[in-house]
Parts: sequence; C-alpha cells; structure tokens
Amino acid sequence: MKRIGTCLLALMILAVLAVPARADLLWEPYGDNFFERHRDEMELVIRDFLANGEDGFVTLWDTPGGKKAVAQYENGKTLCVYNTYRDWGLITVWEETEPGGWHETYGWTPLADLSLVYDNISFQEEYADEIRPYRGEFSGYQGSLDQVNAYEYPGAPEAKDQLSLEYNREEITGPGAAVIKQVFTDEEGLTWGHIPYYYGSNIWFCLDDPCGSGFPVRQVPVVEYTPPQAPAADYVPYILVGGVVAVTAGLLYWFYARQRSRKPTE
Repeated sequence: MKRIGTCLLALMILAVLAVPARADLLWEPYGDNFFERHRDEMELVIRDFLANGEDGFVTLWDTPGGKKAVAQYENGKTLCVYNTYRDWGLITVWEETEPGGWHETYGWTPLADLSLVYDNISFQEEYADEIRPYRGEFSGYQGSLDQVNAYEYPGAPEAKDQLSLEYNREEITGPGAAVIKQVFTDEEGLTWGHIPYYYGSNIWFCLDDPCGSGFPVRQVPVVEYTPPQAPAADYVPYILVGGVVAVTAGLLYWFYARQRSRKPTE
C-alpha cells in the first residue's frame, strides 16, 4: 500500500513539473512597475514598425495613456515593438552615446501611430499557399557558401546579413539535412530556402545563387497590424495538471482511508 501511495505522489509531482515555465531570456524593462503589474496581459511581438504619427512624429510615454513623455521620434524612423498592451506598443530604442557606450530608451505609444514593416511573418501570411516543406532541393550543392546573402524574405530590398554557411555545409546540403525547413519559388523561377533559426536569426537565401545579389525586389502591400491573441491551448497544460492533481488526491485519500479501516480496533 505504501508503494502505491508513493507512486501516486510521484505522479502528482511530475504533473506539476510539466507546466511550462516562463522564459526570462527575452528583454523586459527593468524595474518597470506598470510592466510588472500587467505582465500577464502583455503580448510578445518583437517586430519592426515605422513611426507614423498624425503630427509628423510619435511620442513615447512612461505608461499606456500616461502623462510623462519619454522621447519623440520623427515619422519614418524604424522602431521595434517588443510587447503590446491592449492598443499600445512597448518600444525600445538603443542609441550609441559614445564609442563603446549605449543608451536605452523605452516607452509606450499607440499602435495607431505606427505602421508595420513588411517582414517574414507578413510574407508567410501572404504566400502561405505557395510555401512548401523542404524536400532536399539544396542537397548536394557544391558551390561556395562562404558569403551567403541572407534576406528577411524572398525579394526583400536588400540583404539583412551576410554570413558563412561553409562550416555547416553538411547540415545544410547533406543527405537528409533538415536545417532548411521551407522553400518558395518566386515569379522569376528562383528557389529560396528558409531557415527559421540560424544563430539567432531568421533567414531566407536563394538556393540557386546563395552568394548572389541584385534579385528582383518584391512589391509588398501595406500591412495592417492586428495585436496577437493568446491561444486557448495555452491553458490546456494547467487544466490537465489540475485534473491529475485532483484525481491523485482522491486516490490517496481512498487508499489511506481503506488502510486505516483495516487496522484492528483496540
């Protein structure tokens, strides 16, 4: 009987440990009371927007709807929104103050004063029906991978990075390689490969000419940004754990009650 009880307790502990922990590796405003109070209402974004205020600039405020202005930026400046709270975006700007020195400015501005920059997420949404899983289209490539031009999406105006894939050649071009997850063939017949995560970066590169440049620039639409909604599936682990804990507690009570009832009365 003790062995059964021990197993049930172990099951309950494992169920609790199965609940996903909050990742603390992402940037957050240090010591910001508003952020801490409303942490569970924040939606993670990390996407670039352009300042597009009616008055020719946008103002960053200390809190959503706050009265203390933190900074102002002229229209056209690229601003990264890390989190959203209702219809407000949390923006962080890093500016070099002196050689080797940086200054961080963060604050809130209405999402209505921002225009979303067309990016990989926008591209994936627009061309979802034409993007297909990678099936070895780049396998056996023998050309150079020393200076691969990486783009935000196929047909982006310019490369966002230039990197070497040479030391990972086998992972990328070898039989059964799975680093490239998706491919897309553009209007010019060029095939592009998508690596969702490569040393912290999301990249597309031309499989036909990895080190090439000067590709046709894609005409992109103006994208209206819709704040993300937390999926209902996020609550499933907690519901399951709650069920396991309740059932385990009930079984423990039944087993121990039964054990006590079998003891001879004095």
